[in-house]
Amino acid sequence: MSEKNPWLRFIDEEARILSLIEHEEVFRGICLHSQQLAEKLLKAELHRRGKTVPWVHDLLTLADKLQTKLPIENA
Repeated sequence: MSEKNPWLRFIDEEARILSLIEHEEVFRGICLHSQQLAEKLLKAELHRRGKTVPWVHDLLTLADKLQTKLPIENA
């Protein structure tokens, strides 16, 4: 696929946000942006593989579309 992966910009933004807040005690923000980063990484891989990127936020659903397992449990 010759088109640049649009998810890479979002990944960079989330990583930059995390680097700004990682030493602060804003744990909810760190958790939120960590989840967002993981979501965007999975979506970038779906895009790279030429698959449709669904409009979902669930990491397990995205991992299933990639036919991979994540080392997490569904709570």
